[in-house]
Amino acid sequence: MSEYFQNSYWKRTAQQELPYLPTPMDAITFTFDYLDDLKILNPNIRLIDLGAGDGRIILYAAEKYRLHALGLEVNIELIESTNEKIIQKKLDSLCEMREGDFYDFNLSSYDIIFCFLLPTNHVYFKHVLKTIKSGAHIITSKWSLDTYKKEFKKSYILHPLKDYTMFVYEKG
Repeated sequence: MSEYFQNSYWKRTAQQELPYLPTPMDAITFTFDYLDDLKILNPNIRLIDLGAGDGRIILYAAEKYRLHALGLEVNIELIESTNEKIIQKKLDSLCEMREGDFYDFNLSSYDIIFCFLLPTNHVYFKHVLKTIKSGAHIITSKWSLDTYKKEFKKSYILHPLKDYTMFVYEKG
């Protein structure tokens, strides 16, 4: 794997194009409850959060549902602080945060992929679709992935908060 994502110029550019905007915890819990109701969650599930920020999704997945969870992030301070929380909560056998760029990461072994993409970033989503397996679930917030709807066999729209929407897609 190349390590271009460790370049400070690239990091600044990446964070400007896709800034850190944390998903509200109420939206996270609502979405996981929904996934649990669909019988998608079990201990064999592998979850990845692309642009994991402060790690709240991977921490919640590991702590509440005992899922194996990986967070990819470019911000070293967020990675370090999340890895400290993982150790404090004794979740290091289930989850971790890593520095990385999801455009240079093989996603084929993951069952659930969380990502936050602004509409201007949807053009880059092709890599995700190419590398995930059939049946994997992709969860995005705020903006749908309607541009790629032919790639999905199922989709769900969730409204966990008054002005906050989550989208769940199953790859065909």
